[in-house]
Formats: sequence, C-alpha cells, structure tokens
Amino acid sequence: QIFTGVELVNPTVDDYSKAIELVGNFPDQQITLFDGITAIISNRLSLPVWTYDYHFDVMSVSVWCY
Repeated sequence: QIFTGVELVNPTVDDYSKAIELVGNFPDQQITLFDGITAIISNRLSLPVWTYDYHFDVMSVSVWCY
C-alpha cells in the first residue's frame, strides 16, 4: 500500500557519470555528488528541485518556487 501512486526514481550509471562531470565543473564550490545526481535527474525528468541550497542556482538547475 505504501507504494500505491508512487514512482520510484533511481539514478542510472549514466546519471552518475553526468553528475560527476557536472560537479567537476565547479571546483570552487562544495557541491556534493548527491546534489549533482539530484540536478541530473531533475533535468532528465523536467522537474524543478525543491530546495533552499544555492548550489542548484550555481548549477543552473530549475528550482521550484511558489
């Protein structure tokens, strides 16, 4: 029942590769691999990220705002 109406999203090997490359573009920032994976999946699914972390702005990721 807990998974009813839920779609689980897991990173692919390609997502990890792209995230490592993305994070590597910002050596002066403390952007985590988790942030990079979130950014890549967000772009792949065309969904904004709900966050207060400014690193997503640095990475030019769509951030949800109301």
